[in-house]
Amino acid sequence: MMASSGIQIAERKLNCVRYFAVTPPSETDIAAVVTKDTWEKSILNSDLPVIVEFYASWCGPCRMVHQIIDEIAGEYAGKLNCFILNTDNDFPIAED
Repeated sequence: MMASSGIQIAERKLNCVRYFAVTPPSETDIAAVVTKDTWEKSILNSDLPVIVEFYASWCGPCRMVHQIIDEIAGEYAGKLNCFILNTDNDFPIAED
């Protein structure tokens, strides 16, 4: 799809589910966990562009988004860094 500015926009169809039987982020995920302790080094001083998913463990839609972030992290490994931040644990970072 071409935007009016001539920029190529990739279209992606997402499959939605009606229930949230998805596990929260775990050690086997591709997107790395970032905290207030690693924020500056991992995000602010990154040599690559970054995507940060701000999530809460109790949030069903957040769990669904995490799967997409993990897919993006795998597809763009080496070109883009993907991270997840638990807003319950690091609220000041999420608020800032």
